Amino acid sequence: RDEKIDIEDLILSNKLTRNLDDYIAIGPQVAAGKLMAERGEDVGPGTIVKYIITEGNSKLVRDRVKLSDTVSIDEIDKDYYIDKQVIGATYKILELFGYNEDQIKGLNTGLDQWL
Repeated sequence: RDEKIDIEDLILSNKLTRNLDDYIAIGPQVAAGKLMAERGEDVGPGTIVKYIITEGNSKLVRDRVKLSDTVSIDEIDKDYYIDKQVIGATYKILELFGYNEDQIKGLNTGLDQWL
């Protein structure tokens, strides 16, 4: 949260499996592909898209996608990366050791905080 990370470490990348117009569900990788196409890049099946999730008013992640080469560190949605990428990836493992999501996030939400 203190911006001690290199923006390159936050780049998400996915390979498109079909043409952009063939996607029914528009996920972040498709949104990134559309941004690439808008700037004139050839995009289709097999294209690797690299993007960052930024802060914004929309709850839809796809609306907050920016191409990785157009983002500054202060635009990044830090909460998304913490909640969805870090905690999402580690929660099931740490849960086996008795940790809950609040403990993983470093929050003290137990009754002892009020005593």
